[in-house]
Amino acid sequence: MVVGAYSVNVKDNEVISRIRDVGRFVGIAFQVRDDVIDYLNIDSRNPGGVNTDEINIVRIMSKGNGDVRSAIDKARGGLLNEMLDNAVKVVREVVNNEVLVNYINLLRI
Repeated sequence: MVVGAYSVNVKDNEVISRIRDVGRFVGIAFQVRDDVIDYLNIDSRNPGGVNTDEINIVRIMSKGNGDVRSAIDKARGGLLNEMLDNAVKVVREVVNNEVLVNYINLLRI
């Protein structure tokens, strides 16, 4: 995200910092989404389900009580949406680009 900002000659350090935040929020959201999709096995292009040797957000969130369903719901409904909402908020504040907002919202499941 930052490289893209620099490539269009953004010089304002505050804007660069906010764009960096968008990248962080979207990156975390993408990883949470990927982990949840693996557990739910809902991506026909990525079959196979969960590798029990991998550490992922669902496994981390269910470690205390072993409740995978609850961990999936928290990751999907809480963490994923929180990160995407944060990214959308910053995009609207900094660049006000609804096309980018629409792309970010495609990560919701």
